Amino acid sequence: MKTTGRLTDERENRRRQSVITDNLARQIAEPAYRPQEETRPHRERRQVEQPKPLIGIRKRTDFLTFAMMLAGILLIAYFGIDFASVKAKSAELDREITRLNNEYVNMVRMNDEAEQEIARSVDLNRVYEVAVGQYGMVFPKDNEVITVTYENTGYVRQYGEIAAAEEPEQTVAEELLAKLMR
Repeated sequence: MKTTGRLTDERENRRRQSVITDNLARQIAEPAYRPQEETRPHRERRQVEQPKPLIGIRKRTDFLTFAMMLAGILLIAYFGIDFASVKAKSAELDREITRLNNEYVNMVRMNDEAEQEIARSVDLNRVYEVAVGQYGMVFPKDNEVITVTYENTGYVRQYGEIAAAEEPEQTVAEELLAKLMR
């Protein structure tokens, strides 16, 4: 129904006003009549095809995608929980180290105190009296003291080697005779 002219404009204005009035919106004044609109040919607007809205349409995910997403989430959760437990264990070990260090310091202090107490309690005069009186100990005379020089060669002689070195050497004939007898 294509009609042009003033009649169509009036109908259109009435329709607009009724819609606006029914919606309780403010009234719009009737637009002024423009004669150039009548002379200009009516062009139909081209309608551009717009994409349909995705309301109610869900994009489907296949099972593999879902499984990979779930595996990723579970992996992240596992590593997160594992990290938290390692962090808690590390904090616990740090507290244990601190406790053991404090215990060590206390033991060293107690040991030093006990050593000083022992050193103060030992009466060297009493030790001398007991050694000489009860056990018959005496100081050595100058000619009874033998000084030994120590050479640090890094070699320690074992008991078997000492006994073998003290045995008299065999002659060549005795060695041959011992070998023949075997």
